[in-house]
Amino acid sequence: MDKTAELLIHELVNKSLEGTIAQAEIQQLNHLLVSDPQCAAYYVSCVRLHFAISKTGPLLREHGYQCTSDSVLSLQEFADYEMTAPGIEIPKNGIEDDLKPAAGIEQARAATISKTPLMTVLISCAALLMVLIYIYLKPVAMEVATLTDAVDAQSLNANTILSPGARLLTAQPPVILTRGIVKLLYDNDVEVLIEAPAEYQIQSSDLIRLNYGRLFARVSEAGKGFSVLTRNTKIVDLGTEFGVYADTLNKTELHVFKGKTTAVASVNNSVQNIGVIGGQAREINAVGQARDIHLKKDVFVRAIDSKTNLIWRGQGLNLADLVGGGNGLEAGRSTVRIDPTSGFMQAMPQIDCTVPNTFHPVSQNVFVDGVFVPDGDTEQVVSSRGDIFRGCPPTSGVTHTDLIANPQAEIFKTSIRQGTIQFDGQVFGNSGCPCIVMHANIGVTVDLDAIRALYADNRITRFISRAGIADLQEPYPCNAGFWILIDGQTRYGNRHVRQKGVLQDVAVEIRDSDRFLTLVTTDGGDVDIPEAYKRSITCDWCVFAEPVLVME
Repeated sequence: MDKTAELLIHELVNKSLEGTIAQAEIQQLNHLLVSDPQCAAYYVSCVRLHFAISKTGPLLREHGYQCTSDSVLSLQEFADYEMTAPGIEIPKNGIEDDLKPAAGIEQARAATISKTPLMTVLISCAALLMVLIYIYLKPVAMEVATLTDAVDAQSLNANTILSPGARLLTAQPPVILTRGIVKLLYDNDVEVLIEAPAEYQIQSSDLIRLNYGRLFARVSEAGKGFSVLTRNTKIVDLGTEFGVYADTLNKTELHVFKGKTTAVASVNNSVQNIGVIGGQAREINAVGQARDIHLKKDVFVRAIDSKTNLIWRGQGLNLADLVGGGNGLEAGRSTVRIDPTSGFMQAMPQIDCTVPNTFHPVSQNVFVDGVFVPDGDTEQVVSSRGDIFRGCPPTSGVTHTDLIANPQAEIFKTSIRQGTIQFDGQVFGNSGCPCIVMHANIGVTVDLDAIRALYADNRITRFISRAGIADLQEPYPCNAGFWILIDGQTRYGNRHVRQKGVLQDVAVEIRDSDRFLTLVTTDGGDVDIPEAYKRSITCDWCVFAEPVLVME
């Protein structure tokens, strides 16, 4: 009998003896008893123990008064007596018959033995047996997990504490979550997020019951074997990330994002094991029938942070929002600029500055490592760790204005140009069409580890965007370069872009070991245009449109 069958038969037998077993579970139990001799033997032994205990109660009541009124020795007193009783000297020589007491002595000793201590020992053993069986059939409450965070959580249970830090017990009534989201961390490093409306119950150190609602589990190596039990299915994890949806009509959906699981369900009086691996999803209906369904990547809450009201469902992160001071899920603050000459986040712009190519940390934004004005005439540092952009081209060293994410309409308007960022009539600078405007020359570096930490160390697999020069209807030509670096190494480069109003798709793979993502724009170093416009302040309005960090 494997571990899955052992856990299942244990639960079904308990319910059967308690009289709480459902009709579908009776069918499941009958199948196990017929198909597995070990399960059948286990069931018989449990019934016998249950019957024995039911008969012990009257016996204890009948003899209880006599046993407690006599001079009863407790188990501890027996142990103390054994430690202090005088020793019996056994002859070292002699035949075996010499060691046997005379018949009269033996009868005399038998006549002096009291029945009360014997009854006491028997009843004590019976009581101890009852305690052990009660613990087995009715587990005592044990602390097995901690509620580590909650966002707007509310429960119908009067005694349920939903505040971070609360320790969670087994053998408690189901929690009915009517609002919000809770995050639980089991002591074996299994993380579980549950979203209302839901009803759940912590049953052991590696088992949670979900009567209805949405649940997401992230299981570590130490937590392999963690299981989720719904009304009709038992889901056993084999080291993975998965989501479970259970409704009130006994339907279960299993969505596996990484790793693999096994779903155990009963159909037509037989038990079936359904293997589901990463990228797959199954639906098990009320009668145990399974079918393939589409994997829902952005339905289950995978990370929360009550301090920032963060609720992440697996969608890509908006890099413009992160750079603008947001959490990657909203539009950010469009009134905040980052000065590439100092690293300060501010509301007022800096115009036409010529500065050294020094790297400046940005202390006000945990996700932005720093900024700089690129110029390859000297070694270009692009991160706080000291990563070098060795392919950085020489530039004028002039920056026209600050970096700004999701700029407001007409923010760059002057007497010779319109100020709204748009491509093919589509306006950019809002939550629907985000963008980062980096007029040449600007570089910005993002700390990927800081983003991973906020999103429960989920993998960042790619950076995708579209890059181009906005046409603000200025009468002068453009010539700029776009660069994407990972830890100072060039992953994408397009040095001379001379056409306005055109976006090109860009994509860069990101490994788990990669730390810094850097976006750089540079002027073209023109020498064939009038002197007044031989700088990056002409029309190099470089834009990274819809920049997204893809997460898995």
